[in-house]
Amino acid sequence: MHFVIPTHEDKTTWDAVGWYPNMVDKPQKLVWMTPARYLNLVDPQFGPSSSAFSDRSIDFLKEAVRAGRTFAPLSITGREIEDYGDYRLRQHEGRHRAWLAKAWGVPKVPVFIKFLRDPKHSKRSGGFMDLGSFGRR
Repeated sequence: MHFVIPTHEDKTTWDAVGWYPNMVDKPQKLVWMTPARYLNLVDPQFGPSSSAFSDRSIDFLKEAVRAGRTFAPLSITGREIEDYGDYRLRQHEGRHRAWLAKAWGVPKVPVFIKFLRDPKHSKRSGGFMDLGSFGRR
């Protein structure tokens, strides 16, 4: 599996599996983490026995690898919990790519991280924080 970081300038990266149009428009932070860490953050129970798991999606990703396609970064969006300065999972994209990367021994995957703040209640600046303060809802 080969991951690329999509940019406005290089439209060839827009063909990456998992890319979506506003991926490069959002202010976000790019981090590299193990596929296992990503899965633990977004859905610790995700796997073949999970109701969210799709063999069809895995087959599509395997075919994409065989065809030489590149893969877009995974993503996590968190939202700030009022008055606590803590973040909870709001949405994610990439569980199947992470699962396949883990199964195939890919050491690290790129992940776009975005934290949404309520400026009225935020005690932090910049909208980004360490993943250590990130939890599940």
